[in-house]
Amino acid sequence: MAPTPFQIHELTDPSSALAWQAFRILQASFPPEEIETEEQIARRMLADQIPDGNHRSHTWAAVRDGRVTGVAIFSYYRDIRTGFLGYLAVDPHTRSQGLGSWLFQRSIEQLALDAVDLGDEKPMGMCLEVERPEAAQTDEEKQLRHRRIRFYRRLGAEIIEGVDFIGPPLKPDLPPVPYYLMFRPIDCPQGLSRDDLAAIVDAILQRGYDITPENPYYIAAIRSIASDRSLRNG
Repeated sequence: MAPTPFQIHELTDPSSALAWQAFRILQASFPPEEIETEEQIARRMLADQIPDGNHRSHTWAAVRDGRVTGVAIFSYYRDIRTGFLGYLAVDPHTRSQGLGSWLFQRSIEQLALDAVDLGDEKPMGMCLEVERPEAAQTDEEKQLRHRRIRFYRRLGAEIIEGVDFIGPPLKPDLPPVPYYLMFRPIDCPQGLSRDDLAAIVDAILQRGYDITPENPYYIAAIRSIASDRSLRNG
């Protein structure tokens, strides 16, 4: 667990000093093809403050001694009873102190509060994207991707088998990114059904990436969801 000096701040003003520091950590933690621009994140931050009966979104900064040390951006959607972790990043100087695990666990706790606030009992779980190790360009990057997967597995998440999920380009000059989807169950004793998974993928692509069902990336992902899907163990 992270030391007690870490405090969570909900970022609502993209022009604030804390938001600026959070943007820097995100930019240092993700390659350009995987991170939205400051303008895109700022627009979402402002839009998320508009009351919505179906979802809650959070942009969190973990702060110690007035300095941002970690960032978590995540949402909960009532209609699919599922949260989606957009970004989780820790300042390189603060790694190996348990902050990433602490932020993830706190986000899981927040999903439960959001569910109650929206009239649900419990969320099914949290979904997130991880880069596919086999698509890495170097051995170093491949090992880094495996470490990320192991990190989320230690926190209770597993890779979802049977989804051909490719993140559409975030900008016209950037490439698409092949991902695995991982799922950390909260209240999902029977596992995800095919319909559950299709609804989750639909939400990620339409609400997260702003693409329509006619988009080739959407079509490929939905078609790939097999009825005998199971969680990957390898």
